[in-house]
Amino acid sequence: MPAPIIVTVYTRIAHFQRCIAALSANALAKESELVVVSDAASRTVDEEAVANVRSYARQISGFAKVTLIFRDRNLGMFASALDAIDSVLHRYDRFIFLEDDIVVANDFLDYMNRGLAFYENHQDTVFSICAFRIPFTFPRGWRDEMYFFPAHCPWGFATWRDRFLAVDFGMRNRYQEVIDSPGYLSKAMSMGSHLLPILEADSKGTYDAMDVRIVFHQIERDMVSVFPRVSRSINIGCDGSGVHCGEMTDKPFESELAEGAAGVRFEPIVRVDERVVEAYRRYLDVGLIQRGWRLARSAGPRVALERILRKLHQLSVRQLAVASRRVRRQGHTP
Repeated sequence: MPAPIIVTVYTRIAHFQRCIAALSANALAKESELVVVSDAASRTVDEEAVANVRSYARQISGFAKVTLIFRDRNLGMFASALDAIDSVLHRYDRFIFLEDDIVVANDFLDYMNRGLAFYENHQDTVFSICAFRIPFTFPRGWRDEMYFFPAHCPWGFATWRDRFLAVDFGMRNRYQEVIDSPGYLSKAMSMGSHLLPILEADSKGTYDAMDVRIVFHQIERDMVSVFPRVSRSINIGCDGSGVHCGEMTDKPFESELAEGAAGVRFEPIVRVDERVVEAYRRYLDVGLIQRGWRLARSAGPRVALERILRKLHQLSVRQLAVASRRVRRQGHTP
């Protein structure tokens, strides 16, 4: 039986409808259980929108089974999602997860379920199967239909019970643990300058998300995630409607979505290609600067600066420089 599909929702009915339409276009949808998780309104002003989303959810068809989890009190996105995953893992040993702003390719469920089967016995190395690929440029001559990367992406993913339950989702100062460990710091910096400030925000309790704690777990355990060469999902929530994404008018994460593509050929040897890691980092870091210059020309330097600062989660240059010097002193230049 295919893995169950968990979709978390709140007030965005238009996004949710596109998400479900794309999922139901997958051949495996009619064999899969769909679990819709709706948190209660955190504000009175959201109550009508939450009710409208739930009304639509009650009408969903095209899946083997539709399970509705409607909260009677607001748990918050993070706690609500974790509780739903825990309940699903009492019945299944794996799951597929996405939020309501993720639109998937028509072979998304095939890709996810085949990936789960292929890497099931790689308990110590593969944490998740991810659907979205940041649009960096692959190394010259790249022929593989997928790649391994040492960090998870939440924009449509699948994993197994044993791996997910091994993650410590409790509150702790992960940022300080990374700063204090040359090995951890080298890994974090190799993925781009964005990760340190997100870890710091999570450790301070100002950024509450599942994905950053999963990435820290991967850093601790030397685990990777599987990604397709061509994305099997896109995020339509970078329009100002989401919690973490904000509004990105320059569309830095706009990626091609596979449609009608042949199934991904998975590679049996789990190995991270450092050229891919470098291309990923360069896209996020150098690309951010380039987009800042373009924005400065079109909207003015002040707007550009504010946008860059927001995307870096207020990372200070001094903080990054100190971290970089520490890594070099320890001989771990990424």
